[in-house]
Amino acid sequence: MRVAASAFLGRTGEGGKPSSDDTSAPVSAFDIVFGKPSAPTELYEKIANESRAAMMAQVALGNEAMDLALAGLYVCSEDDAIKTRTHIPLPVDAFSERLDNMVAECKVLLPAGLDAEGQLQSAHEYLFGRWGLKLAKGMSGGEYSPYRVYMNNCLTQRCGTPSSCAALLSAFLLRLRAAGALPALTQEPSIGLPADSSLPPIAVVAGTEEALGPLVRWTTKVELLAEMLDQLKRFYWSWDWTLGTASGFDACASALLGETGRAGTVNAAVGVIQPTGRPFGDVGLSVLATERQVMVTRALDPDSWAHAIQVRDLGALNIHIGKRTEGLALLESYEAWLQGKGSLLASVDTTGTASTATSSSEPDEAPAPAAAGPEVTERYAAPVACGPLVSDVLLYQRKKALESSLAGSGGGDDVVDILSADD
Repeated sequence: MRVAASAFLGRTGEGGKPSSDDTSAPVSAFDIVFGKPSAPTELYEKIANESRAAMMAQVALGNEAMDLALAGLYVCSEDDAIKTRTHIPLPVDAFSERLDNMVAECKVLLPAGLDAEGQLQSAHEYLFGRWGLKLAKGMSGGEYSPYRVYMNNCLTQRCGTPSSCAALLSAFLLRLRAAGALPALTQEPSIGLPADSSLPPIAVVAGTEEALGPLVRWTTKVELLAEMLDQLKRFYWSWDWTLGTASGFDACASALLGETGRAGTVNAAVGVIQPTGRPFGDVGLSVLATERQVMVTRALDPDSWAHAIQVRDLGALNIHIGKRTEGLALLESYEAWLQGKGSLLASVDTTGTASTATSSSEPDEAPAPAAAGPEVTERYAAPVACGPLVSDVLLYQRKKALESSLAGSGGGDDVVDILSADD
């Protein structure tokens, strides 16, 4: 439903209705969604698409030049545009300016004559001491509220998850170097996350990581961004997600087999219908987080398990939200990758549209067999392929798609496209 502003202001027509020549107030159309005003889709989607593209532009800069604060703020901007359906973008520049002000203050306070390690220590003490950045307390199972993941909240509330605090530390040091405040530091420092999650992230001169032993997990900037996105995905996921695993694919995919009736399926009004209790998570935001995970993990390694499980999860999500063709294509590419017969789909572009572009190089052999334990990136124990479950979903969903096409068109050559080449 679309309503114009002139419907409420400057009414001069008969009976309070606007006349055809009523020009007393400008017309600014907006939509009404579930009783609330909403910007037209083309406006807020444009903001979201531009934010996604800006995030990936930061990823493309590489570890030396990537600004994780900006990348994180663009994630906030995209989710804010989609969730609030607004035509006013999140003020990324204003939040970024807060970090610039911190850099200016720290530059004045840094003692002179320090070596590289001393400068890093002083900058770290400023961020976590004088400025007051603190680590948020995680929920059970290591899950965090998305409020503490988003970079705009980290900058304003001075509290964040270990990964978002590490991202802010990285961006802070990057801008200090750019401002000439760390002259002894000739390259980007290494950022690490201590095994003890109650300790803040640390920064050391590149090449000196071994001195701290195995109790610190060293990450690149892109890996930190992927970890932040993983935390958002986990919180917004609307199906069961076993603790200690890298994905909640099992429950999500099982709901696509029709074995539980309406339970586990997506409803436009309530989200995912739960067998018991109230709905939880947010399907729309989990799709956005997974799309970004696909793009970021592809930038890290397009032939890795970390990327593969994101492609697989996005395929299942797309089928749930009605994008069956795109979802089937993603799951088929995952199945082919498991069998060593092809590469994973590029999956999404900056507009979030499914793409059929494939990796420039196909694997010469099948990926290493998956273990029987939990799935994994570096933060988990071992990957689970879920190959049989993916095959079952593909078979069932192809059958449903074929039945729908035959019922709608009475048959035809177009239904053949639903089936894979192997069929």
